[in-house]
Amino acid sequence: MAFQTGSYAKIKEIEDHGNYTKAKIAISRKIKGTDKYVCSFAGWVTFVGKAHQCRPMANQRIKLGSCDVSNGYLDKDGNQLFSKTPQYTIYDYELQGENNAAPIIQPNWEELSSDDQLPF
Repeated sequence: MAFQTGSYAKIKEIEDHGNYTKAKIAISRKIKGTDKYVCSFAGWVTFVGKAHQCRPMANQRIKLGSCDVSNGYLDKDGNQLFSKTPQYTIYDYELQGENNAAPIIQPNWEELSSDDQLPF
């Protein structure tokens, strides 16, 4: 898969810019009939909205949700122009894998079972 909804990506680098996050990501695909993977996309993307609020971090593996690619813009006179490099934007994503899950903190049951520690 390339850069599209449903693709799996690995975040390589992060730059927090306050209202948005810039990240370098890589997307690989498996070559049919082999166990080899080839990189189908590598580049800088912008996390905005919900994706930015989720605070992406380096080395996370994600599944792209809502995303967009654009290269058109209007100049100061209102003329339609196109840039040579498209802008990649991610609006939503899901974390993948066990390394991305929040750690589960187990309470110390011995300390909690002590009667002098109870508030009632």
